[in-house]
Parts: sequence; C-alpha cells; structure tokens
Amino acid sequence: MEKIAHSSREAGVINLTEAISTMLNSTIFRCSLVDNFNKDYASRFIGLVKKTIRLIESAFSFGDYFPWLKWVDTVTGLEWKLRRTSEEIDTFFSQVIDDHLLSHNSIAKHGNHDKFEDKRNFIDLLLLHAEKEPNLNITRDNIKGIIMVCSLYLSTSLCIEVYVHD
Repeated sequence: MEKIAHSSREAGVINLTEAISTMLNSTIFRCSLVDNFNKDYASRFIGLVKKTIRLIESAFSFGDYFPWLKWVDTVTGLEWKLRRTSEEIDTFFSQVIDDHLLSHNSIAKHGNHDKFEDKRNFIDLLLLHAEKEPNLNITRDNIKGIIMVCSLYLSTSLCIEVYVHD
C-alpha cells in the first residue's frame, strides 16, 4: 500500500495487478505460514514454488501417461529431481512447524500468553488442536499437508506471476 501511495504522490505509473497480487500473497502467506512476514520464508517458499513449476513444465513424465514406461523417468532423472524437490518442500514446512513450536515454548517459558493469543495464525491453531485434542490424531505430516493445501492459492497466484514476469 505504501508503494501505491508513494507512486501516486510522484504521479508515477502503477501496475495494479502486480501490486494487488503482492498484497494478497503477503496476506495469505502471513495468515497461513508466519505471524510476521519473514522475507527469508517468503523468498524460500517462492523459490520452491518456481522450481517446482519449472520442473513440472519442462519435463514429460512417461510414467504418468504410459505406466509401463515409468523406468524412463528414472533414466532421465525426472524421478530423482521430483523426489529431491519434494524433500526440499517437506524440509521447508518442517522448519516452519519447528519455528512455531520454538515460539510456543518461548512464550510458555516467559508467560506472554496474551501477546501469543493476538498473534496466532493457522499453524498455531493446528498445533494447539494437535496438543489439546489427542483424539484427533493430528500428526506432523497432517499439519504439513494442510499447510500445503492452504498455500495452494498462494502457489497458484505465484504460478501466474512466474509466467507473466519471466
């Protein structure tokens, strides 16, 4: 918003599509992944999304169309690249969850529960339910899957930006 206000004061040209997309992405990212917009998280997440998109668009998977030719995906290295990218995404979401757990432990140790309740986000709520409701059997992998689904909108809009800006 500050960028739009600054450009309007300067009588500059504003790309509203880019500005609105950036604002929506940062809002969704803050709500689903981190309570304060961490640029390291954002750049890593965007990098992983772009890497995944480029991998998927640049390679033809024989195994998807002809199951008896799945071995070709192994020979071409596609299966290894997909597995490696999947592990990177899994590691990223594990780090996000670990950071939230560390934050919870720090808050519990220092007793700042009021500040925590004001800054809860989606992952905090999932972790809280996993802790308070053991009958739900929410595992770490369940939380990662839910986060992936929730960040699907963000990934889709980033997909569009990759095609538009690259």
